[in-house]
Amino acid sequence: MKTTLAILAPLFVSAFAFAAPEAKVAMKLSPAGSFSATTKTINGTAKKNKDGSVEASKIEIPLDALDTGIALRNEHMKTKHLETAKFPNAIVTDAKGKDGKGTATLEVHGVKKPITGTYAIDGNELVVNFPINVADFNVGKIRYMGGGVKEEATVEARIPIK
Repeated sequence: MKTTLAILAPLFVSAFAFAAPEAKVAMKLSPAGSFSATTKTINGTAKKNKDGSVEASKIEIPLDALDTGIALRNEHMKTKHLETAKFPNAIVTDAKGKDGKGTATLEVHGVKKPITGTYAIDGNELVVNFPINVADFNVGKIRYMGGGVKEEATVEARIPIK
């Protein structure tokens, strides 16, 4: 029994040593409240250079994988606003960073916009944070039953470093 535990212990430790890739879009509601749309599906990796800078040429997030925790809100987000049948992915290209600050191009709903944000390295992952204005991506006003989603949102993503 002790031998089995000794053999399996490193497997359990390595399985929990790294968080899974993840993206989270934090949205604020009007008049009050908030929610997040999250996914663990991220395609692509970042690279850490010898000089300490980081880069990623292309990161894709399948928008159908986003989950807000409410089925009807998911349906409205995907069909009415993001139109995931026509625009299936959020795409980050030309991402470059140094000393905790970075720039990239974000494409959502067929619209490309420059973004700036911050990052940190956590083990074998790049943890990025950046603000976006939802209206910049032509998704329309997001309103339902008298409430709405504010245009400012924050994106946090954990991207594997190769």
